[in-house]
Amino acid sequence: GFLLFHHESHEKSVYLHRGEVVFATSNQKADRLGESLLRCGGISLEQLREADRRWTPACRFGKVLVELGVLTPRELWNAVKAQVEETVRSLFTYTGGTVHFWEGEVQPDNIVRLALPTRRLIAEGLRRRDELFRLLALLEDPRTHLSLVESACAKLSASERAFALAAGEEGNFAGACRRAGLDPLSGARTLQLLKLAGAIRLDRAGSTGECLGEGDLRTHDED
Repeated sequence: GFLLFHHESHEKSVYLHRGEVVFATSNQKADRLGESLLRCGGISLEQLREADRRWTPACRFGKVLVELGVLTPRELWNAVKAQVEETVRSLFTYTGGTVHFWEGEVQPDNIVRLALPTRRLIAEGLRRRDELFRLLALLEDPRTHLSLVESACAKLSASERAFALAAGEEGNFAGACRRAGLDPLSGARTLQLLKLAGAIRLDRAGSTGECLGEGDLRTHDED
């Protein structure tokens, strides 16, 4: 069957065959192949930007990465698999939305056809939801301060730069989301990318420059 999820401007779809996920799509930039590879360390920010410059709507982004020598065909297959899994897992981080499901054989508009165990993705999605909410708690803590690293902003896209500048001017996560017009969950995902790009730094207010990251979540929970 075919599952379609809507939440405000977010639209994601999941294709299933005999109960297993065979493909998934998303209209969100954070779910694109390049951003997915950047988050997991599969490519560098410079490689992502170079591929963006060479990409055209008539050519698949993965093909550009292979032609640049950034990925081998096997690595591309694994990257698409990881991207699809991440898109499915991300559905569990939403607190609202509308889901439609059409039963029957529906072919995805993509040559890649996977066979991913749905039960595993559901369990991982629930764990990812809990991790994101812990990250949100850390970001919304009034002691957490956001600071801009201007030297890294030149390599950002327009939307990423806008959020980074908002974070630098506001100094806090809630203010940055309001100024950029992002909901907290989208803001948290964007902030993760900005951290990877080195454009945003998290500091504990009043500390001597100690940088906070996802590794501090357990300590934050204990506090």
